[in-house]
Amino acid sequence: MLVLCCVLALVVGGVGLTLMYWAAARSYEDGVRQQILTIATTTATSLDGQLVETLVKENDDSVRPRLANRLTGIWQVPAGAEIEMSLQLVEKTGNNLASVLRLTSTDMQVVKETMASNAEIESAFGGRPKSSGLNREVPSHTPFDKSRQMFLEAFGKSVPANISAAAPIKNGSEIIAVLAMQGRVRPENFAWYSLLVFRQV
Repeated sequence: MLVLCCVLALVVGGVGLTLMYWAAARSYEDGVRQQILTIATTTATSLDGQLVETLVKENDDSVRPRLANRLTGIWQVPAGAEIEMSLQLVEKTGNNLASVLRLTSTDMQVVKETMASNAEIESAFGGRPKSSGLNREVPSHTPFDKSRQMFLEAFGKSVPANISAAAPIKNGSEIIAVLAMQGRVRPENFAWYSLLVFRQV
């Protein structure tokens, strides 16, 4: 009887910890999604729309360093330092998109290049900031896959999770370009000891 009670206590405790971890992980995901959307929106709003328009419409290389200096402040924000982020200024000509400035925490790329669209960028060009969920590079379609993914995440052994957000950059009421951000959340951020002990979302 004592053994049965011990086993039952272990099962109940395990289920309780699993539920606590699942709730903490979902809360963390929601917090990261909201943080990157807030960063994208406030940064896009703070940019000089006329300066961005000069870069986009006149391809004036002299304004790139000024914009880059303004954007590097993103990595001073706690979420920006925690997530491996990169960002782009995106212009749209007809149905074609091009990156006119790309930044990471250590590098600036000024070569104009075409790029593929996504739901966040299209929403931003429509005037609506948008962020994606945290997408894993390993699919988890079946219940077994999801359980395995959760187990690996709980011990910080999963793959990085990708997140993106985009917000419109305006000059007056006109949308000149879009600030698109991409981030990678490190696996150890989802570890149980990080979420349940050290982190406050």
